[in-house]
Amino acid sequence: MKTEEEGSLTIFSALSLLLILSFLLALLEGARVSGLQMMDTLAADTGMDCVAAEYQTVLWDKYHLLYLDGAYGWDQFDENKVSSRVMDYVAGNLSETGENSVFRTKLCEASLLEYMFATDNDGTGMLRQASAYMKRHLPEDVAKKMYQQYQDGKKAEADGKTEYSVEDADQAIINAKKEKEQADQNDKEGAPQEEAGEKNIQDNENNHAQDAEDSKKESPIQIVLQLKQNALLGMTVSDMSSLSAKAVEAKDMVSNRQCETGRYDMKKAEKMNVSDRVMVLEYIGKHFSDYTEPGKGDLTYEMEYILCGKDTDKKNLESSIERLMRMREAANVAHIIADREKLNQTFQECRKVIRERTPYRIVQREILIQPYNGLFLGQAEMGRLAVQGKLLSEYEQPVYQKVMNGRSDLILLDVGCNNGWKTKMRFPNGNFKKIIGIDCLNPLIEQAQKELKDNVFSFHTCDVIDADFTENLRRIMQQQKIDAFDIIHCSFVLMHTERPEEILKKLRPFLAEDGKLIVIEADDMESSMVPDTKGLFQKFLELLLNDPYAGKRTMGAHLPQLLSDSGYADIKCECSKVCSSGKEKEKKEQIFETYCSFLPEDLLLLGKESKKYQQDWEWVNQNFDKLHEQMTDDETAISMGVKIYTCGGESISKDQRGI
Repeated sequence: MKTEEEGSLTIFSALSLLLILSFLLALLEGARVSGLQMMDTLAADTGMDCVAAEYQTVLWDKYHLLYLDGAYGWDQFDENKVSSRVMDYVAGNLSETGENSVFRTKLCEASLLEYMFATDNDGTGMLRQASAYMKRHLPEDVAKKMYQQYQDGKKAEADGKTEYSVEDADQAIINAKKEKEQADQNDKEGAPQEEAGEKNIQDNENNHAQDAEDSKKESPIQIVLQLKQNALLGMTVSDMSSLSAKAVEAKDMVSNRQCETGRYDMKKAEKMNVSDRVMVLEYIGKHFSDYTEPGKGDLTYEMEYILCGKDTDKKNLESSIERLMRMREAANVAHIIADREKLNQTFQECRKVIRERTPYRIVQREILIQPYNGLFLGQAEMGRLAVQGKLLSEYEQPVYQKVMNGRSDLILLDVGCNNGWKTKMRFPNGNFKKIIGIDCLNPLIEQAQKELKDNVFSFHTCDVIDADFTENLRRIMQQQKIDAFDIIHCSFVLMHTERPEEILKKLRPFLAEDGKLIVIEADDMESSMVPDTKGLFQKFLELLLNDPYAGKRTMGAHLPQLLSDSGYADIKCECSKVCSSGKEKEKKEQIFETYCSFLPEDLLLLGKESKKYQQDWEWVNQNFDKLHEQMTDDETAISMGVKIYTCGGESISKDQRGI
């Protein structure tokens, strides 16, 4: 007979065994889950490493920036392509086991929760990469440079080729003493003056010969034009031909595109501190080329592009120079303002600069120009006048030939001759016995007298608007033994005067009986551009007509009446327009330079006085390049009003002229 105790023991054993078995199975399941997690993590990490291994090699090799090309050969980033790539690599790295394996796992889905583009947050991610790279490698780079300098020094010392040594210094002192003793000995002996004079003459002749040879190689006019177009570069670069001419399409640059943005929370990103910024600057200096160390990429001056963002190497270099000058001028201006004497001197110089903007510019107010803005005004105007002379030569020369009519020994008066070079260009032939050039600006006349004066050409300071103009001109004529002028030439003078009829009346008594007056003036009533769908040209003309510094732009239209009222007869219009169409690229460039280039400068100066002119300048500044592109287009036809009139005068005796 069985007892109850034996039965209870069997049930307890069964329950205990069940608990032990459950514990063992739980441990086994925990180990399985941990194994699965580890296996999946390894598979995911390996898959992500495989994706990361497909990084952009050019960025890494050249710039040490690690970025994934998420487009995979296509034009645009595709999130699905990246996710699919991740799934392929992760699934491929999962262990393939049988159906009875406890480590069965399968990848169902992969997606990008967060990602960042290189352009996100103004390229913060890229900059942090650059900073991190420099923090790791900067000490190494410094050590390498120092070690290399040490090795170079040791090698030079061993070879006896050190650049400077104590022995070199001693020898230099000895040589200097010998030269001084020799010079003193020559002075005591006294070299013959004749030999010295002959040597100087020979040197001068050689210099003149060299100058003549140089002038054949390069025209002075071309030099002036080059300086006009490259004012900033011309003062810093000795050889303009050495500049890089590379350019890029600005529209393709990141700064000019609408860029996508990633899904990374920018709030998580640490801000760039001072240390990071310094490292980034060091990184730029190490990995990008500049003017001093040109590169071989799409742009030669990469650092200048990073700084300025222009589409050509030349523009980037010029903008960089401009920034440096502004930084320097800021300190100069602060110093000048703090010194009253220097401030007053600056006012005087600024007024002088404005006056020299053009010989007949009327400045009624005192304007303080920032040093940089006024630095090249005179030079720029000379360049513009050179282009104007070349442009109008095609229309002027037939008129001059008609007036001269094959005659010789003519006497000509050029009113407003500037620095004389334009007078020389207009009348270079042998038809003239005497050519007198007059201008109101003495510095320009002094330049003409120094460079161009000869037996035919003579230049004098004489302001046509002065009350004593008649007496001054008579005195010049007496000195030159001139009774009257066969030709009086007056180009773009009347438009810059308040009473043009008075000037015409002043000139008439000095015209010979059969003499001719030639007057050239602008007339923007005749100016037009086709097509002008956006109205840029008309707006530009409107601003030009309201520019007091540009003179009276419709003066040409009033010439017939003015000449008639001033006592002139036989008035003829020899030219009314300067025209260009089709593929006349050079001529269109000349028209644009002649008629449009000075307006931004004028409005900038006028903006100091009026808010309206400031707004006009902003409009011109925004549309200047667009207008240039439109005016020089092959499909554009341009007409700029330029009136050339010839006329004769009454016969006046010597007594009436006061000769």
